[in-house]
Amino acid sequence: MNVRLKPTVDEQDEIRLVLPQGRHLEEGRWYVAADIRNSGKRMIVVRIWSPGSGGYRVIVLDDKGGEHGSVRAPTYEEACSRLGVVGSAEHAHAEGRRLVSAGDPDWEIAAEIRFVGNEEIMFIRIWLQAKQGFSVYAIDTRGVVRGHTVAATYKRATETIQKHLSA
Repeated sequence: MNVRLKPTVDEQDEIRLVLPQGRHLEEGRWYVAADIRNSGKRMIVVRIWSPGSGGYRVIVLDDKGGEHGSVRAPTYEEACSRLGVVGSAEHAHAEGRRLVSAGDPDWEIAAEIRFVGNEEIMFIRIWLQAKQGFSVYAIDTRGVVRGHTVAATYKRATETIQKHLSA
C-alpha cells in the first residue's frame, strides 16, 4: 500500500506535504517542506521530518539535481548552518499534491509512504525541469537516506531503489 502525502498549511503559514488525516499511519508523523534559496545560484532546500529521527533530514540541490549537501540535525536552522545555506528564502507553493518552486517551473516535489517489507519508507520525488527527469530519495523513519537515484521517469527511479532495498 502506498500513501500519498498532501499539502497543508501549518501554523506559521508554511505549506507542507503531510499524511492525510484518517490514515492508520497517524497524521503529523512525516512531513516535507521546501525553500528556494538564492545566494548567487538558486538552490532548493528540502527538509523532511520523519517519526524516529528527532530532527530533520535536509537536502540541498541545484536545478540539475546536483546534491550540494545532506545532513540530519535536531533543527532546520542547525542543518542550514552546517550545510552553509544562506540567501533569502522563497517558500514553495502547493499545486495539487505537489510543492512547486516559487514563481517558476524549476522544481516540483511530491512524496509518498511505501512499505518495503515491514518498513515505512518515504519516497520523495523531485522533478528537475533543467534535467527533464526525477531525483528520488528513499528515507526511513530515522531520517536515513536508504536510496537515491536520478531517472527519466518516477517509475524507473522507484523500481531501482526498491530493488536496492530488497537486496
